[in-house]
Amino acid sequence: LLGERHTIQVGLQAFCVQCIILGLAYESWHLFICVLFSTLSHLVYPSLASLVSTTVPPEKVGEALGAVNGIKSLTEGFGPLCFGVLMTLSEESVLPGWPYLLAALVAYGAYKRSLLLPTEDDSKDEYVSELVSLKWRQKRKQGDGEEDDEEEEEMGLLSNMHDDDDENGEQ
Repeated sequence: LLGERHTIQVGLQAFCVQCIILGLAYESWHLFICVLFSTLSHLVYPSLASLVSTTVPPEKVGEALGAVNGIKSLTEGFGPLCFGVLMTLSEESVLPGWPYLLAALVAYGAYKRSLLLPTEDDSKDEYVSELVSLKWRQKRKQGDGEEDDEEEEEMGLLSNMHDDDDENGEQ
């Protein structure tokens, strides 16, 4: 219904609200409200995996998803360790839930970065990674003067990019 990008954003917003509630909670029933937001925040990873698998070329899907899962594993290992240290430090403070407010800030930063994710229009005809790679090679060619048109034709982007440049009056 929403698409991967918007589902990721909804999940990050829900996680941000969940952390704010946890950070400011002073009654036990506040924790039950967090459960509602927690269910939405668990939509982030499946949507991210789906987005990654649709924005990279088919032969790179395994590598990309492996990288995502590797990062996820690292965060699942180091996250609780670091958060536990922060919670221990916050026990004697005026606001003992400040580590959750810090997590909300990090989640908000992730939400702001999610606004840069490719949209449905960006990945309609071509893979985003190929577009980025092509732009990088074009910049490198301008510096080196070397050409590698055969590789670009294999990716199927050369004609599309030159057509776009011709329409814009560029060469």
